[in-house]
Amino acid sequence: MLKSVFILLVTVTIVYGASVPVAPAPTKCPGGISEGATTESGRYWYTCTDGKLVMKGCLSEARKRLNNHETFKSGGFVFECVETNGDYTFKYKGCVGEGGDEHNAGETWQDDNYWYMCSVDGDRVRTDTKGCVDGGKRLNVGDSVNKADLTYMCKQFDGSNIGWNIFPNRAVTDTYDPTNPDHDLQVKPHRVPEPVNT
Repeated sequence: MLKSVFILLVTVTIVYGASVPVAPAPTKCPGGISEGATTESGRYWYTCTDGKLVMKGCLSEARKRLNNHETFKSGGFVFECVETNGDYTFKYKGCVGEGGDEHNAGETWQDDNYWYMCSVDGDRVRTDTKGCVDGGKRLNVGDSVNKADLTYMCKQFDGSNIGWNIFPNRAVTDTYDPTNPDHDLQVKPHRVPEPVNT
């Protein structure tokens, strides 16, 4: 009798066991990442899809996830996350001014002392100091402005440094009147008195 019960149990197990569907094991990606989960590696983030890690975007230096065409600032530059054929890379997009303002390639801006241009340099960009600023007015290298008895010339020094070269201008007349709005502050030739014959 015991033998008959055992055979019956084996038969039932085989018949019903064969007809009950068994769920497939969940798909995992390398590193044990579950299907649909995201992970980060290097400067990029990925999603586990059909057992493969699929690149989905970039990571900023602060580890913020970036999608296609999103940007972040770092080291005086604006970087853009760009997708090409499923792969993501970083591209230089622009320059960052002292105040954190963004400037695209070819754009100019100024602060109280100098004006700048975001210039293209191959596949990169760079901030070039283009000239000086005096009272909100841009001056190119070589331009000068006279103020009372001094001349301020915007000059490019050795290397790429630009700054003011300050030197005395020609003699300013002794008739300077700061209350006269028509009086120009430009250089006036020094008058030498005529010799007196005695």
